[in-house]
Amino acid sequence: MNISYPPIYINDIPPGLERMGSEVIKATAFLLIPTELLYFSIYFHTKGRYKLYETLTFLSLGAFWLSPVLAPILSSPARCLQNFAIAIGTMKVLDIWARRHNLPTYTAGKKPADWLFAFVVMTELRYESFTPNHVRVPREQENFNERVQLAVHVGIFAVLQSLPQVFPIVLAFEVQLAIYIIWTSIQLLVRYKTSPALFGPLYLADSLTGFW
Repeated sequence: MNISYPPIYINDIPPGLERMGSEVIKATAFLLIPTELLYFSIYFHTKGRYKLYETLTFLSLGAFWLSPVLAPILSSPARCLQNFAIAIGTMKVLDIWARRHNLPTYTAGKKPADWLFAFVVMTELRYESFTPNHVRVPREQENFNERVQLAVHVGIFAVLQSLPQVFPIVLAFEVQLAIYIIWTSIQLLVRYKTSPALFGPLYLADSLTGFW
């Protein structure tokens, strides 16, 4: 029995999705500039070139903030992703600046080469390979299964989606659930084997600190 499916042509892609794809590429390409400046600022800090580090830091921060002006994005979803990346980049630049007199010490084994050390410092948001770090509970001490909790939160989100989207309390919980689902999904894909969960179960949180 011969089963064939009609080919999908590029022209069949919805215009909105096609525009979003092209603008995501555009935003990503421009954001590589401040990201590279941030990387080299950390690299030259490790080399003791502090004046150059300070210059590259301010250039990186300015490039992040100017991204929406120099690379304007018309697609709302793509613009949200761009703003999210800018927020993360800004947080990282300012975090490294606050630690500039005492960068975290690498404690996950032999210290890597300076180029790799700079990359690890830039990409580890919680400094899991360094001392000090602010990871709250070691993974072996967690009393819940992260994958099961992800499924539970996806189910709760699906139930809330079936309700009328006019109640502020429903929308507020959906925002929190969306944050939980997106970040936990990414965490499960790219984390270290010993990394603890990013969040505890949302329905057990009694404060913002308990949630994050």
